[in-house]
Amino acid sequence: MNNTVLKLNDVCKNYQRGSETVHALQNANLSVERGEFVAIVGHSGSGKTTLLNIVGGLDHPTSGSVLLSGQDISRADEKTLAKIRKQAIGFVFQQFFLIPTLTVKENVALPGLFLHQPVDDQKIVDLLKRVGLDHRLNHLPGQLSGGEMQRVAVARSLINDAPLILADEPTGNLDSRNAEGIMSIFDELHRDGRTIVVVTHNAELVERSSRVVHIEDGRIK
Repeated sequence: MNNTVLKLNDVCKNYQRGSETVHALQNANLSVERGEFVAIVGHSGSGKTTLLNIVGGLDHPTSGSVLLSGQDISRADEKTLAKIRKQAIGFVFQQFFLIPTLTVKENVALPGLFLHQPVDDQKIVDLLKRVGLDHRLNHLPGQLSGGEMQRVAVARSLINDAPLILADEPTGNLDSRNAEGIMSIFDELHRDGRTIVVVTHNAELVERSSRVVHIEDGRIK
């Protein structure tokens, strides 16, 4: 059985900024095995978020290939990418991206609703219990702290049992206490065998990962 969840082959990403060509990624090669917890680190502007966006099917590479569980997604159309994102990837963003008019329960259920699949209420409760928020089921995001909103985002990323969790600075907007809570959840997910790729500046989160990938000027070191 192939245990490679993610593989990048010579991935380049170029942007035009006026007359200047920005080489956001340059011949990036990366392989992530099932159950790994990989931290991607580098200075601001080094290409970390660009890499994560391409891995998650939110952007296309200029050249090279991206294989997700053996499927090349680098040239997939938006309809195919949307399906892959909903079924195969759980996203956790720095800005939470919760819908303010929906309850905690409804926000967690959203990925399943987008797939037109019924979401088991007990599964939502169990996920929220896992992140310590089962008592907040019917609260709106505006009634939660930053740490609680991020925990809702983590629960949402797990609702479809995606094999890959991608996180972009998941502790970036949190104080140390709430950051510790989120890091503990990632520890637990890793112990459970989830594959996690996280972009972070948090030194403690880096220490908890199983492997560190350095990126500098668009090149993976």
